[in-house]
Amino acid sequence: YYSGNRYIQLLGPQVTLNLIDDDVWQFGPELFYRFGRDNDVDDSVVRQMREIDDTLMAGAFVAATLTDPNNELKRWVFSADLVTDVEDTNSGFYGTAMAKYWFPMGTVLMNISGGISFASDDYNDTYYGVSGSDIALFPSLGGSRYQADGGINSARVMVGGVMPLSKTWSVAAGVRYENLLGDAEDSPVVDQRGDSSQWLYGLAVGYTW
Repeated sequence: YYSGNRYIQLLGPQVTLNLIDDDVWQFGPELFYRFGRDNDVDDSVVRQMREIDDTLMAGAFVAATLTDPNNELKRWVFSADLVTDVEDTNSGFYGTAMAKYWFPMGTVLMNISGGISFASDDYNDTYYGVSGSDIALFPSLGGSRYQADGGINSARVMVGGVMPLSKTWSVAAGVRYENLLGDAEDSPVVDQRGDSSQWLYGLAVGYTW
């Protein structure tokens, strides 16, 4: 929902509110719903691991939009956000830094972007660490815990497009490739029972009034 340059945006489990009515700068609060882990998973080992509750993370984002003076459809968007746990599930923080370029290709408005994610020690150890009774599920640890430290968690690249269908309706599609890095990638939960390479596909319908 937009009002001038101010907007509220819902993107999956993330909600952002831009408080600034400015052509370049965007800033405001952000809420992020972080899903946990339960026994409703395919992997037989991860299914036995301790459960992690869903949690709500809150913080803020900042972005800058630089528009081509010769073509307003061409623009760079640089953004960063940081959220922290408010429900004492991971007791840590998580953030991203991104760069996105928008450009027209025929009737489709394309975008390509890339960036990184980063997290604190507490956040990473909650989701990628192995401790307590879970150690026995990973014999390769030799009875020792795996402590996942914080740092850069992943690198990601995204490509998408928005095509207008009428003055009010549009359709959008996109694909994202993300590769886990650091202690997240080296975690036995990922290295032995999962995959550090992640693909995400999306399709959306938009209405403007």
